[in-house]
Amino acid sequence: MITKLLFTALIVAGVIFWTRHRGEARQRRSRRPESRAARSPWYWRMAPAGALLAVLGVSAFVFWLEWEAEHQVFTVRVIDTRSGEVRQYPVYRDAVSNRSFQTIDGRRVTLADVERMELVEGAPSAPETSLREP
Repeated sequence: MITKLLFTALIVAGVIFWTRHRGEARQRRSRRPESRAARSPWYWRMAPAGALLAVLGVSAFVFWLEWEAEHQVFTVRVIDTRSGEVRQYPVYRDAVSNRSFQTIDGRRVTLADVERMELVEGAPSAPETSLREP
């Protein structure tokens, strides 16, 4: 996410540099002195700052939405296929990988070949409970 923000800032800086350089080049090429033009209205002068604030606001909102989605609590049910024993662990969405996960309290769990993992939305009723499936 930080790379997206840095990339956007780099593009904005490049556009500002390009427009200033272009304006200076025009002034050097013109042979007649420039007359003082009337100042543009205040809303035209504030438009770039408003656009920058809008871009920063939208990027902050998208960052918050991604963070909220990654920190959503799920229940991982680990089922031993030999005995039918079921254990439940609370995890965040982004802490689950292929055959391992990290619980909310920081324990790292790696599944054996005979275990199966189910991901259920919502927190478990009682953490790490052992149940027998019929």
